[in-house]
Amino acid sequence: TYLLYCIYLSLHALFLFAYRGYAFEYLWPAYPEIRSISLQILVPLAHASLTIFTQSYLNTKNESPKHHRYLWYLFWGNLLLTFLFPLLPHALAILLTTIIPPFTCIYLLVLGVLMWAQGNQGARYFILAFSVNLIAYIMTSSLIVMNPKLDLNLNAAVLIGGLVEIGVLLELVLLSIGVGYRMPLL
Repeated sequence: TYLLYCIYLSLHALFLFAYRGYAFEYLWPAYPEIRSISLQILVPLAHASLTIFTQSYLNTKNESPKHHRYLWYLFWGNLLLTFLFPLLPHALAILLTTIIPPFTCIYLLVLGVLMWAQGNQGARYFILAFSVNLIAYIMTSSLIVMNPKLDLNLNAAVLIGGLVEIGVLLELVLLSIGVGYRMPLL
């Protein structure tokens, strides 16, 4: 579980690095074509790793085989999107990259509630983490979808960036606590 959590953290950190423009500035400044597709690749890749982490963290293989299978479908769907998004028109890829994550988070949140109702005590941290992240993503997605050309003034850009980062930071802190809680249970 911890290794999968670290992989998810790394991909999510790389996403935030790219989201803020630092990846282009420090990692691939000579490759603007990578900058233009990096978010569309990193979002589904991070969510693919998240689904594998979720399977392990919530022990879905033993406690909910049906949802374990659904998480595999979600994993392969996100992996497919990782390769599909660069082939789509840029505006469509951006729109899908913005809309899909909240649905993944909603499913994971519902799964967490179901697992907690079945007696999985570690699921409460999972629920709290994804509630915070979901709120941040919904607010961010709503702001971006209402303004698809991303004609943002400085205050709106700071707000959108801040929402994502605060939501992710709180999610990561809560999941870290949850992983720590699970360690003695394993």
